[in-house]
Amino acid sequence: MQQSSLIFRILAVFSQLLQGKGHEQMFGPMVAAPFILLPYTYFIHPKGFKVAVYASIACWILIILVIAWRVFRLVRSVVIDPTFGDPQAKHLAKLISEQDGEEILSLLSQIRNQERRVFLFSQIREIQGRPNWIEELTKNHWDSAEAHLISGNHAIGWAWQARGAGDAESVQKDSWAIFFDRLTLAEKLLIRATELDSSDPLPWASLIIVSRGLEQGMAVHQEYFEEVTRRDPFHFDAHSMYLQAICKKWGGSHEEMFEFARNASAKAPKGSPIHLLVPIAHIERWMEGFEDIKPEMRDSYFSQPEVLQEIKDSADKTIFSSEWDPQTPETKAENIFAFLFWLSGSTLKAKKAFDRIGTKPCSFPWEYYQLGWESAFDYARKECSKALISKEEIELT
Repeated sequence: MQQSSLIFRILAVFSQLLQGKGHEQMFGPMVAAPFILLPYTYFIHPKGFKVAVYASIACWILIILVIAWRVFRLVRSVVIDPTFGDPQAKHLAKLISEQDGEEILSLLSQIRNQERRVFLFSQIREIQGRPNWIEELTKNHWDSAEAHLISGNHAIGWAWQARGAGDAESVQKDSWAIFFDRLTLAEKLLIRATELDSSDPLPWASLIIVSRGLEQGMAVHQEYFEEVTRRDPFHFDAHSMYLQAICKKWGGSHEEMFEFARNASAKAPKGSPIHLLVPIAHIERWMEGFEDIKPEMRDSYFSQPEVLQEIKDSADKTIFSSEWDPQTPETKAENIFAFLFWLSGSTLKAKKAFDRIGTKPCSFPWEYYQLGWESAFDYARKECSKALISKEEIELT
C-alpha cells in the first residue's frame, strides 16, 4: 500500500498540470514556445536549432498527453449526484433551477432536523453567482429568519467563488476584497437570522465559516460555536466547522485540534457523527504535516498503531455501529473511512466502507489526492477489490 501511495505522490506532481489547477497559464507559452523558439534558433542561433527541435517536440507531446488525459477523465470519471438520490434534495435542485425563491423558502422552512437542514442548505451555497431571487427573498420577507438564512448561506458560497478553493497564495489580489465584502454581507444576513429566530443553531454554525474567512480570531469562533452547542450539543456541522477554524492551516494548532476532537468524541453517544472528528483531525494532520513529519513516515502515517486504532474506534462508533442512523443519504463518513483504511492497508475494512458507499461517492476526502478526486476514488476502490486479504487482517478485524 505504501508503494501505491508513492506512485500517487509522483503522479500528483504532474496532475497539477493535468487538471489545470492554477496552471492553465502554462498552456499558452507551451503552445507558442515552439513557434518562437524554432525560427529564432534557425535564423539567429543555428547551433541551438537541434536542441530547439527536441524541446519543441517535448512541449507538443506534453500538450497531447494533457489533452488525452482530460478526455480520458471525462469519459470514465466517477459521477457524483449532489442530491445523493434524496427526493427532497432533488425537489430543491429543481426549484433552484427554476429560480422559484418562494417555493424554496417554503420547503426549507418546513425542515427542522438539523442534519437535513445542513444537507439541503449545502445546495444553496453551490448556486453560482447571485441570482435576483435571493435578493428578493429578504426584501419580500424582511421578518423571515429563513429568508435571511438562505441569503446568508448563499453569500458564503458566493464569497468562496471569488476566492477559489486553493491556498492563500493562489488567490488573486483583487479577489480578496470581493471575498471579504461578500463574507461581510453573509455576516449581516446571518446575524439578522439569529435575531429573528433565537432557537435555530444553523445561523450560528454558518457564522463560524464566516468568522474563519474574515479571520476574526479564536474568541469569535468559540463564541459562535458555544451559541450552537447551547441549542444543539451534538451539532456535527458546527463541530466540523469549529475543528477547521482551530486547525493549523487557519491559525490554530495540531494539539488544540486533537484535544477538541477527542473531547467532543468522548462526550458523544455511540452512533453520533461527532465521532468523525477524530479521523478528520488525522486527515488534517497528515495534510499539514508534510513539513514536519519525516518523509519515511508520510505514507505510513495512517498505519501507525495509535493512529489506526483511533480510526478503527471511530468507525466502530459510526458506520460499523448498529446505532448509526444518518438522517441524510450523504456518504461522507463512509468515504472518510474508505480513504483512511485504504491508505493504512486495512483492505478488508476499506472494502466494507466501499460497499456502503455503493454508487454514492463524495469528493471528501479524495480531493486531498491531487490526481483528481474521481480518479483517486476509482483507483482506491479497484485496488481494494483486487487486493488479497491476509489471514492476519481477517483475525484483527
